[in-house]
Amino acid sequence: MYTNCYTLLIFFILILSHSVFLILLILAYCYNSLLLSILYSRF
Repeated sequence: MYTNCYTLLIFFILILSHSVFLILLILAYCYNSLLLSILYSRF
């Protein structure tokens, strides 16, 4: 799950390096999915 997320992030940095907003969106998505997995693992 996280590996796919970060490979997507690297892909968008390489291909669309000018689109900083898209990279920030992907980072926010990865961070939110990480927080959700931590919450689900606790409860």
